[in-house]
Formats: sequence, C-alpha cells, structure tokens
Amino acid sequence: MAVQRGSRFCSALVLTATILMSASFAFATVIPPDLPVGSQYQLIFLTHDTTTAASADIGTYNTFVNQEAALSSGLPVDATWSAIASTQSVNANANVSTSSDIPIYTTSGVLVAASGTALWQTGTTPLLSSVTVDQYGNTWYMDAWTGTQADGTAVSGAALGQWNSTLTVGPAIGCGFFVNSSWLDAETYSSSQGGNTQALSLYALSSVITVPAPVPEPSTFALLPSVAVSLLAYAWRRRTLTA
Repeated sequence: MAVQRGSRFCSALVLTATILMSASFAFATVIPPDLPVGSQYQLIFLTHDTTTAASADIGTYNTFVNQEAALSSGLPVDATWSAIASTQSVNANANVSTSSDIPIYTTSGVLVAASGTALWQTGTTPLLSSVTVDQYGNTWYMDAWTGTQADGTAVSGAALGQWNSTLTVGPAIGCGFFVNSSWLDAETYSSSQGGNTQALSLYALSSVITVPAPVPEPSTFALLPSVAVSLLAYAWRRRTLTA
C-alpha cells in the first residue's frame, strides 16, 4: 500500500507542476492601472503602418487594423478591432462598438475617454489624452485617414474612398496630436500632394476587454523544476524504504 501511495503522490506532483508551468505562459495583456478584476475597458491605437484610402469598402480598413493589432504580442489575442473610419455607406460610430459606461485607454494604459460616447463629443468636450500611441504602446505621430466628422458620421464628399479630382481633395484626415474635434476631422486631404496612393495611419478600437484574474509571475515558477526533482527523489526514497 505504501508503494501505491508513493506512486500516486508522484503522479499528482508531476500533474500539478505541469499545470503550473503551463499557467506561467499565460498571454500578456495590456491592462490599464487601477482597474480591478472583472472591469471592462477598450483599447485604442494609431496604426504604426500605413495604408491608402482608395477603397470604399469599410471591410478593407477593418482587416488592416486587425492585421496591425496581430503584430503586437502585448494585445489580448481574443480582442477584435475596428477602424474608426467612415465610408460613404458606413459611419464610424456604427462601425465601432462603444458604450456609455466603458472607458477607453491607449495601449500604454493612458485614459483617453471615460466612455465610448465621449469619442463623438469632442466638438464641445475634449478627449482626456491624445491618441498618439501605436499598437506596441509607443508614441507615434502620423495623420490618420478617418473620413469622419467629430460626431462619428461621414464627412460629406470626403469619406474614405471618395476622391474629387476636380477640387483636388480626398477623404478627411484626423490628427491624433489634438484632443478636440481635429483628432477626427482636422482637414480634407489635398490629393494634389499624392492622390489616392498616399498612405496614412488608421485609428483602431478594440472590442470590450475584461480584466482577468491575475496569474503568478513567471519568476514564481523558476524554481519548480528543481523543487519537483527534490520532491520526486524524496517520494522515491520513501517508497524504497517502505517496500
């Protein structure tokens, strides 16, 4: 019976060590400071790479921001991303999902807006912080294609995919440096500077993210292999003595 108990002890030890070692590789997620477990929030970033605004299909821009997010290992793998952009048929405030009570942070953990509603109110109330951070959490200054007015609706004649060669203007662009309405609607792009081949960034907004329960730091598991070996050796000696 002692041998059987020892064997079960060893098996349980190995299983426990395996589970704990696996937990140490839990995916890293950008979690804003001071948010308790279970809190919900969204992330916003300015894509580090650039794209043109020639397409009138909002799916083109949503695909691009999701590809950009996938380049960063610090973002949650289960989040989906939408472009804060308007085409002639889809408004930005309909393309992204926002809430009246879920705050929005940059990927560096800085609060941008107390709620999604505040994104569309910068004509009267500025953002709490500028959107000048890319998907890696680094400062990034680049104009963004938006095609969007401050209220989240498409700019007439200047949505993404719309280019007026007669007036030499293209879609509206935003400047993340600003916290007023210019973050979305700074000006219409002058197509005389490059036409629809000009590449700029896009703003990306995540789906709702929930703060997970904390997992032990990887350093907690650094000694597991040696501890496991010691315990296994102890169990083996004990089994030998009682055999």
